Amino acid sequence: MILEKKLFDYLDISKSTINKLNQTNFLRPFLKYLIIEELTKDLEVPQDILENSFNNFCLTNGLDNKAKVNNFLQINFLTYQELIDQITHPLKKNVYMLSEYGHLAENLYLKRKDDLDKIIFSQICVKDRNSAYDIYLKLESREFSFGEIKNLFRKNKEFIFHEKVGPINTSSLEPEMKEFLVQQTEDEFQEPILIDDFWVILRLDKKIDTFFDDQMKLLMVTELFEDWIQNEIQDMVKKLQNWHT
Repeated sequence: MILEKKLFDYLDISKSTINKLNQTNFLRPFLKYLIIEELTKDLEVPQDILENSFNNFCLTNGLDNKAKVNNFLQINFLTYQELIDQITHPLKKNVYMLSEYGHLAENLYLKRKDDLDKIIFSQICVKDRNSAYDIYLKLESREFSFGEIKNLFRKNKEFIFHEKVGPINTSSLEPEMKEFLVQQTEDEFQEPILIDDFWVILRLDKKIDTFFDDQMKLLMVTELFEDWIQNEIQDMVKKLQNWHT
Protein backbone atom coordinates (compact mmCIF):
# COMPACT_ATOMS: atom_id res chain seq x y z
CA MET A 1 0.00 0.00 0.00
CA ILE A 2 2.84 2.44 0.90
CA LEU A 3 4.63 1.62 -2.35
CA GLU A 4 1.43 2.12 -4.33
CA LYS A 5 0.78 5.54 -2.70
CA LYS A 6 4.31 6.71 -3.49
CA LEU A 7 3.93 5.72 -7.11
CA PHE A 8 0.52 7.37 -7.42
CA ASP A 9 1.97 10.59 -6.01
CA TYR A 10 4.76 10.32 -8.55
CA LEU A 11 2.33 9.95 -11.45
CA ASP A 12 1.56 13.63 -11.91
CA ILE A 13 -0.08 13.04 -15.28
CA SER A 14 -3.61 13.37 -16.59
CA LYS A 15 -6.21 10.68 -16.90
CA SER A 16 -6.09 11.01 -20.69
CA THR A 17 -2.33 10.42 -20.67
CA ILE A 18 -2.78 7.32 -18.54
CA ASN A 19 -5.43 6.07 -20.95
CA LYS A 20 -3.17 6.73 -23.92
CA LEU A 21 -0.30 4.86 -22.26
CA ASN A 22 -2.62 1.94 -21.66
CA GLN A 23 -3.96 1.98 -25.23
CA THR A 24 -0.45 1.90 -26.67
CA ASN A 25 0.72 -0.87 -24.26
CA PHE A 26 3.23 1.42 -22.55
CA LEU A 27 1.46 1.74 -19.21
CA ARG A 28 2.42 -1.66 -17.78
CA PRO A 29 6.14 -1.42 -18.70
CA PHE A 30 6.13 2.13 -17.32
CA LEU A 31 4.61 1.03 -14.01
CA LYS A 32 6.98 -1.90 -13.84
CA TYR A 33 9.97 0.42 -14.24
CA LEU A 34 8.65 2.73 -11.51
CA ILE A 35 8.01 -0.14 -9.09
CA ILE A 36 11.51 -1.55 -9.57
CA GLU A 37 13.02 1.91 -9.26
CA GLU A 38 11.24 2.48 -5.95
CA LEU A 39 12.10 -0.98 -4.58
CA THR A 40 15.79 -0.69 -5.45
CA LYS A 41 16.49 3.00 -4.84
CA ASP A 42 18.64 2.29 -1.78
CA LEU A 43 20.53 -0.66 -3.25
CA GLU A 44 24.13 -0.49 -4.44
CA VAL A 45 25.60 -2.51 -7.31
CA PRO A 46 29.19 -3.73 -6.78
CA GLN A 47 31.53 -1.48 -8.73
CA ASP A 48 33.18 -4.30 -10.66
CA ILE A 49 29.78 -5.57 -11.89
CA LEU A 50 28.73 -2.06 -12.92
CA GLU A 51 32.01 -1.46 -14.78
CA ASN A 52 31.72 -4.81 -16.55
CA SER A 53 28.14 -4.04 -17.60
CA PHE A 54 29.13 -0.58 -18.85
CA ASN A 55 32.01 -2.05 -20.86
CA ASN A 56 29.70 -4.68 -22.36
CA PHE A 57 27.19 -1.97 -23.27
CA CYS A 58 29.89 0.06 -25.00
CA LEU A 59 31.20 -3.02 -26.82
CA THR A 60 27.70 -3.98 -28.02
CA ASN A 61 27.03 -0.46 -29.30
CA GLY A 62 30.47 0.14 -30.82
CA LEU A 63 31.35 2.88 -28.33
CA ASP A 64 35.09 2.28 -28.22
CA ASN A 65 36.18 5.81 -27.30
CA LYS A 66 34.96 8.81 -25.31
CA ALA A 67 33.91 10.76 -28.42
CA LYS A 68 31.58 7.95 -29.52
CA VAL A 69 30.10 7.72 -26.02
CA ASN A 70 29.43 11.47 -26.03
CA ASN A 71 27.87 11.26 -29.49
CA PHE A 72 25.63 8.39 -28.34
CA LEU A 73 24.49 10.48 -25.38
CA GLN A 74 23.75 13.45 -27.60
CA ILE A 75 21.79 11.45 -30.17
CA ASN A 76 19.70 9.79 -27.48
CA PHE A 77 19.22 12.97 -25.42
CA LEU A 78 20.86 11.41 -22.37
CA THR A 79 23.28 12.61 -19.77
CA TYR A 80 26.09 10.31 -18.72
CA GLN A 81 24.38 9.71 -15.37
CA GLU A 82 21.11 8.83 -17.06
CA LEU A 83 22.95 6.25 -19.14
CA ILE A 84 24.52 4.80 -16.00
CA ASP A 85 21.08 4.71 -14.38
CA GLN A 86 19.71 2.77 -17.37
CA ILE A 87 22.54 0.25 -17.14
CA THR A 88 22.22 0.02 -13.36
CA HIS A 89 18.45 -0.51 -13.33
CA PRO A 90 18.47 -4.26 -14.28
CA LEU A 91 21.54 -4.86 -12.11
CA LYS A 92 19.80 -3.46 -9.04
CA LYS A 93 16.75 -5.49 -9.94
CA ASN A 94 18.89 -8.65 -9.83
CA VAL A 95 20.32 -7.68 -6.44
CA TYR A 96 16.79 -7.15 -5.10
CA MET A 97 15.39 -10.38 -6.52
CA LEU A 98 18.23 -12.48 -5.12
CA SER A 99 17.86 -10.83 -1.73
CA GLU A 100 14.07 -11.25 -1.54
CA TYR A 101 13.57 -14.60 -3.28
CA GLY A 102 16.95 -16.34 -3.18
CA HIS A 103 15.91 -18.62 -0.31
CA LEU A 104 12.98 -19.93 -2.39
CA ALA A 105 14.87 -20.51 -5.62
CA GLU A 106 16.17 -24.05 -5.11
CA ASN A 107 12.80 -25.45 -4.02
CA LEU A 108 11.14 -23.95 -7.09
CA TYR A 109 13.88 -25.39 -9.29
CA LEU A 110 13.39 -28.90 -7.85
CA LYS A 111 9.64 -28.68 -8.46
CA ARG A 112 10.15 -27.58 -12.05
CA LYS A 113 13.30 -29.47 -13.00
CA ASP A 114 11.53 -31.85 -15.39
CA ASP A 115 10.16 -28.90 -17.35
CA LEU A 116 13.46 -27.01 -17.26
CA ASP A 117 15.55 -29.87 -18.62
CA LYS A 118 16.15 -29.70 -22.35
CA ILE A 119 16.11 -32.28 -25.10
CA ILE A 120 17.12 -32.62 -28.73
CA PHE A 121 14.96 -34.81 -30.93
CA SER A 122 14.16 -35.63 -34.54
CA GLN A 123 10.69 -35.97 -35.98
CA ILE A 124 8.87 -37.01 -39.13
CA CYS A 125 5.33 -35.78 -39.74
CA VAL A 126 3.19 -37.77 -42.16
CA LYS A 127 -0.46 -37.19 -43.08
CA ASP A 128 -1.16 -40.82 -43.98
CA ARG A 129 -1.22 -43.30 -41.08
CA ASN A 130 -0.13 -46.31 -43.13
CA SER A 131 2.82 -44.43 -44.59
CA ALA A 132 3.82 -43.31 -41.10
CA TYR A 133 3.84 -46.89 -39.80
CA ASP A 134 5.76 -48.08 -42.83
CA ILE A 135 8.46 -45.50 -42.18
CA TYR A 136 8.48 -46.28 -38.46
CA LEU A 137 9.07 -50.01 -39.09
CA LYS A 138 11.89 -49.25 -41.51
CA LEU A 139 13.57 -47.01 -38.93
CA GLU A 140 12.95 -49.30 -35.98
CA SER A 141 14.40 -52.30 -37.81
CA ARG A 142 17.39 -50.18 -38.89
CA GLU A 143 16.56 -51.01 -42.51
CA PHE A 144 16.97 -47.30 -43.26
CA SER A 145 18.61 -44.48 -41.33
CA PHE A 146 16.80 -41.23 -40.61
CA GLY A 147 18.87 -39.49 -43.27
CA GLU A 148 18.11 -42.15 -45.87
CA ILE A 149 14.38 -41.93 -45.19
CA LYS A 150 14.60 -38.16 -45.45
CA ASN A 151 16.31 -38.36 -48.83
CA LEU A 152 13.86 -40.97 -50.04
CA PHE A 153 10.79 -38.84 -49.34
CA ARG A 154 12.18 -35.30 -49.46
CA LYS A 155 10.17 -34.41 -52.62
CA ASN A 156 6.90 -35.68 -51.16
CA LYS A 157 4.89 -32.75 -49.79
CA GLU A 158 2.93 -35.09 -47.54
CA PHE A 159 6.08 -35.61 -45.42
CA ILE A 160 7.71 -33.06 -43.13
CA PHE A 161 11.15 -33.83 -41.73
CA HIS A 162 12.75 -32.02 -38.81
CA GLU A 163 16.13 -33.42 -37.94
CA LYS A 164 17.64 -32.16 -34.69
CA VAL A 165 14.92 -30.03 -33.10
CA GLY A 166 16.21 -28.21 -30.04
CA PRO A 167 17.66 -27.92 -27.52
CA ILE A 168 14.16 -27.18 -26.27
CA ASN A 169 12.50 -27.17 -22.85
CA THR A 170 10.23 -30.15 -22.37
CA SER A 171 7.53 -27.81 -21.00
CA SER A 172 7.01 -26.39 -24.49
CA LEU A 173 6.21 -29.79 -26.03
CA GLU A 174 2.82 -31.25 -26.83
CA PRO A 175 1.77 -33.54 -23.92
CA GLU A 176 1.92 -36.65 -26.10
CA MET A 177 5.42 -35.77 -27.31
CA LYS A 178 6.65 -34.92 -23.84
CA GLU A 179 5.37 -38.19 -22.37
CA PHE A 180 7.49 -40.17 -24.79
CA LEU A 181 10.59 -38.02 -25.01
CA VAL A 182 11.21 -37.59 -21.27
CA GLN A 183 10.95 -41.34 -20.61
CA GLN A 184 12.86 -42.89 -23.49
CA THR A 185 16.51 -43.59 -24.08
CA GLU A 186 18.53 -41.89 -26.79
CA ASP A 187 18.14 -43.05 -30.40
CA GLU A 188 14.84 -44.80 -29.65
CA PHE A 189 11.89 -44.24 -32.00
CA GLN A 190 8.28 -43.77 -30.95
CA GLU A 191 5.42 -45.42 -32.82
CA PRO A 192 3.48 -42.79 -34.81
CA ILE A 193 1.24 -40.63 -32.67
CA LEU A 194 -1.53 -38.38 -34.01
CA ILE A 195 -0.94 -34.69 -33.30
CA ASP A 196 -3.31 -32.27 -35.02
CA ASP A 197 -3.52 -33.52 -38.63
CA PHE A 198 -0.22 -35.41 -38.75
CA TRP A 199 1.09 -38.77 -37.66
CA VAL A 200 4.37 -37.99 -35.92
CA ILE A 201 7.37 -40.29 -35.53
CA LEU A 202 9.81 -39.16 -32.84
CA ARG A 203 13.37 -40.06 -31.99
CA LEU A 204 15.06 -38.89 -28.83
CA ASP A 205 18.56 -37.71 -29.72
CA LYS A 206 19.85 -36.24 -26.47
CA LYS A 207 18.75 -35.29 -22.97
CA ILE A 208 20.32 -32.20 -21.41
CA ASP A 209 19.91 -32.06 -17.65
CA THR A 210 19.88 -28.68 -15.93
CA PHE A 211 21.68 -27.90 -12.67
CA PHE A 212 21.03 -25.45 -9.88
CA ASP A 213 23.85 -22.99 -10.48
CA ASP A 214 23.98 -19.18 -10.23
CA GLN A 215 22.35 -18.75 -13.62
CA MET A 216 19.51 -21.09 -12.72
CA LYS A 217 19.08 -19.37 -9.36
CA LEU A 218 18.67 -16.03 -11.12
CA LEU A 219 16.15 -17.59 -13.51
CA MET A 220 14.09 -18.91 -10.60
CA VAL A 221 14.10 -15.66 -8.61
CA THR A 222 13.15 -13.81 -11.77
CA GLU A 223 10.16 -16.10 -12.22
CA LEU A 224 9.06 -15.54 -8.62
CA PHE A 225 9.52 -11.78 -8.90
CA GLU A 226 7.66 -11.59 -12.21
CA ASP A 227 4.67 -13.42 -10.73
CA TRP A 228 4.53 -10.89 -7.91
CA ILE A 229 5.09 -7.73 -9.94
CA GLN A 230 2.58 -8.62 -12.66
CA ASN A 231 -0.12 -8.95 -10.00
CA GLU A 232 0.92 -5.58 -8.55
CA ILE A 233 0.79 -3.94 -11.96
CA GLN A 234 -2.62 -5.41 -12.73
CA ASP A 235 -4.03 -4.03 -9.46
CA MET A 236 -2.50 -0.63 -10.11
CA VAL A 237 -3.88 -0.41 -13.65
CA LYS A 238 -7.38 -1.11 -12.36
CA LYS A 239 -7.07 1.60 -9.71
CA LEU A 240 -5.57 4.10 -12.13
CA GLN A 241 -8.63 3.82 -14.34
CA ASN A 242 -10.65 5.43 -11.53
CA TRP A 243 -7.96 7.82 -10.32
CA HIS A 244 -6.87 11.37 -11.12
CA THR A 245 -9.74 12.73 -13.21
